[in-house]
Amino acid sequence: MPDRKFRPNFPIAESLVVVVFGLLIAGCANLPFPGNATSSTSSTSAATDEPPPVQLGMDLSPEQTERYRTALIGTWFRSQPIVGGGTDSEISVFREDGSYVFSFQRKNAVGQVTDEVSELGSWGISGDIHFTITLAMDDHGRRIAVNPADADNYLAYRVLELNDAVFAYQTVVTGNVFRLNRVENGFRFPE
Repeated sequence: MPDRKFRPNFPIAESLVVVVFGLLIAGCANLPFPGNATSSTSSTSAATDEPPPVQLGMDLSPEQTERYRTALIGTWFRSQPIVGGGTDSEISVFREDGSYVFSFQRKNAVGQVTDEVSELGSWGISGDIHFTITLAMDDHGRRIAVNPADADNYLAYRVLELNDAVFAYQTVVTGNVFRLNRVENGFRFPE
């Protein structure tokens, strides 16, 4: 997950409320409601006042969530160039117990490490939404608890691709897309 130290401060709580509200409104726009002139309520639904079944865009079954969760467990890596030269790299370790460690490293244009930091917390997935709750930062071996009231410690991501080799996701708030590749457990940043 992107390094909090390197990303701008966004009012995440407010943005998440807006996004969730927008998704609810968008999802409900096609549901037939009594009195809705554009609804196509069947005679069975009208007679029993039962809402028709909701059609979703993807399989959000508990089985699909479990497949995603199982697929995500393990170690993932990404490295990408930054404007002005250098790279931002990330190693993400998702553990079966729902804990995670995200390690971030920034190198300048000549390949020198200019910053390293790790996040520790809890993760989960529901349908195609992956979420993290940061509990602590590890800055050069010094563990620092984060403020649980800080909205920046609660993030949601839309899963774009997840299989044995690739994990691609989009940050709900910023829209940034990241693509990680599975690596062996114990993987370290390249020299």
